[in-house]
Amino acid sequence: MKKLVLCLLLGSGCLVSGLFAAGSSWFSLNLSFPFIWEDADDALPDYLDMDASMRMANLAVGASFSSYFTERIGLHAALDFYFPRTYTVTVDSYYGKVSESIDIDDVFDHAWGISALVGPSFALVRGNHLLIALSPGFHIAGLFTGIDRASYSSSAVLFGIGGNAEVAFNLGSSLFFRAAVDVICDFAGSATVDYGRYSYSEETDGTSIWVTPKIGVGFRF
Repeated sequence: MKKLVLCLLLGSGCLVSGLFAAGSSWFSLNLSFPFIWEDADDALPDYLDMDASMRMANLAVGASFSSYFTERIGLHAALDFYFPRTYTVTVDSYYGKVSESIDIDDVFDHAWGISALVGPSFALVRGNHLLIALSPGFHIAGLFTGIDRASYSSSAVLFGIGGNAEVAFNLGSSLFFRAAVDVICDFAGSATVDYGRYSYSEETDGTSIWVTPKIGVGFRF
């Protein structure tokens, strides 16, 4: 977990230095609401004729950076710290569909994660008062949970691809308001569980879909 956090922070720092060194850079602080959908069929025995899925609602804070080397082409990087709020499991079987929602705070003493998206940015509209851009990129995320009284902790690292679509409006001088959405598909990763003296790790190949609406305020340099 410490290595993942350190790599993300160092990588983001290098990207920020490069972005602000470019000719036209945009920086914003964001409030976002990540929604994550995941196929949970692997959690069920093979002999059960059931389909299961998971949805997790989160609250996140973070920062976004964009810089343009030309009128239309540049780089985009975003780093978010997210906090799971609810976890909903849906099971579809011969008997019908059943869903149950769980408040994360009722289960874990702490639950948080990191999400980073880095890639090129293509400005569809870029002027003094308006920016409309699309930014495909690579995604890496981590999720960490723990139950102190049970000496339980878990961590998961996910990798995938995705993109960001954003609109930024000038509010006067260099200040701007930003509205954006990230759409991400993670398809690889690993998970580790520590429970007392027991530890278990495995590679994961399930698919996770993220949809993250964002709002933010920032500055143009």
